Amino acid sequence: MHSVTARARLFGMSSSLRDQLRYVRPITPVLFPESDPEWDLGQNTLHFDVCALLRRILLAAVGEHGTVGADQFLYFDASSPRRKCAPDAFVKLGPRVTRFPSWKTWEGGVPELCVEVQSPAEMEKLTLEEKLARYHEIGVDEVLVYDPELPPGGRVRAWDRVEGDLVERVVEGERTPCVTLGLYWVLVRDDEIDGDALRLAEDAAGDRLVLTAGEARAEEARVRAEEARVRADGERARAEGERARADEAAREVARLRAEIDRLRGG
Repeated sequence: MHSVTARARLFGMSSSLRDQLRYVRPITPVLFPESDPEWDLGQNTLHFDVCALLRRILLAAVGEHGTVGADQFLYFDASSPRRKCAPDAFVKLGPRVTRFPSWKTWEGGVPELCVEVQSPAEMEKLTLEEKLARYHEIGVDEVLVYDPELPPGGRVRAWDRVEGDLVERVVEGERTPCVTLGLYWVLVRDDEIDGDALRLAEDAAGDRLVLTAGEARAEEARVRAEEARVRADGERARAEGERARADEAAREVARLRAEIDRLRGG
């Protein structure tokens, strides 16, 4: 038999019961704002383009199986709105949430994956070390950091939570698994960005990229156009074949008539 406390925990407390509760002091609401001028340090165009593409890629990779955040505040202390960070992207697996102004871990849970696209230091509110310390405190399982301004070879770094420790992973060739999603992080040349973009792929070589919704539509249109071209070529070949057979038949009829005329004349 459930106790009253257990029932409240299992089924929630109705508003009528809540209205009957009294408290020993006035309630002081804790507000968690959607924006903070101290954090609005701007971003350069490269950072914006890489992040915009990253969000579309994660949305395509996660689909209906999780939530993707992008540059919203991630609050992790229900008693303090100052305890926050703002990942360029994060993924929380589970039921999908499509619209949210900020993310509170005590309501939505701890994201499994956070991604940081580094900007110049003067555009960052927190250092990378401070960000990693907060992700460790939050309990994030996987952190991926991409710095497009660095020379090739060291632009991709990753951390994993292992036995409570947030430890940096060995990354070779600027390619590494995305453990959370069962995919691979790769860098691919992107003409729109005019540089290398952080992408997800089904294979370590990056040959089978996860396509954004727009890319998937374009690929589907390309495939349909190619199928239509093949059908048209087939129909044209059949028509040309039929014309050739008809011409051959007409020539054979003419030959036979000529032969008959020759025989009659003889």
